[in-house]
Amino acid sequence: MELTSLLMYSLYAPTWTARKLDKKVTQQAKAANDVKDNVDAGNFNKLILPDCDELKAVASYIGATRQWFYLHTAPWGEARGVRVGKAENHMDLMVAFGDRKAGLVPLLDAFEAVYDSKVAAMEYELNGMFNAEDYPSWSVVRGKFDLTLSVQPLPNANDVRVLTEIPQHVRDEIEASLKAEQANVYAASVKHAFTELLKPVAHMAKQLKAYHEGETKKIYASLVDNVREMGEAADRLNIARDPDIAALAAEALALVDGMTQKDLKDSDGYRVETCKKAEELAARIAKFLP
Repeated sequence: MELTSLLMYSLYAPTWTARKLDKKVTQQAKAANDVKDNVDAGNFNKLILPDCDELKAVASYIGATRQWFYLHTAPWGEARGVRVGKAENHMDLMVAFGDRKAGLVPLLDAFEAVYDSKVAAMEYELNGMFNAEDYPSWSVVRGKFDLTLSVQPLPNANDVRVLTEIPQHVRDEIEASLKAEQANVYAASVKHAFTELLKPVAHMAKQLKAYHEGETKKIYASLVDNVREMGEAADRLNIARDPDIAALAAEALALVDGMTQKDLKDSDGYRVETCKKAEELAARIAKFLP
């Protein structure tokens, strides 16, 4: 595996929960229960915009973007918030992220359009719990949301060799540590890709069997979509370029090629055959996991 063909990514995707610690109500609750102020008995956090669909839409979109990010990049060891992707996919990744970032703008515009009126409405709904200081100006609220994707090259053990300010034995230790980390990531990435690919295939087999046996009455379109989505994602997650992952991902895509929710509902024979194929594929994927 050519580790230098990877890039490191980090996604900055903050959002606003519109929750606020209410010290007054917390004190009142303690007093009502004969609890002293200095006792840590919990705090009352109130929702200051509980029924704002526009805020929920923004939060949902940012959450979906995080999931999109996880499907387009692979974990990098234990580094929290840092993931890696193949260098050849970088341009497509950045274009797609640009579309995600642009899609946030109209949702924020819609939230801005109702923000002041929502705050005014909460003054009547919260009554004595309303505190105008809980509600920042729109410019402050707008700054609480963002989508930024940062990229940097993978640490290269060869770069350590030119750090002449550091003793040779220390350089050797750093180089060995980097190589060991990369080897661990290699192994972990293979396991991760197999695990993620197995989930939707095994779920499809389980749900189709349950439907055939009358244990469930619905077949959702996501049953097919999730297999197709992960089959495509497996190539991006396969930073180790493992041929078995590539082959099994191709089989997953072939399994659902042209398949629709209606096909599975309307044809008992097709559904049974698909269930059998999904079970067999899931079993083969599972063999690669401990």
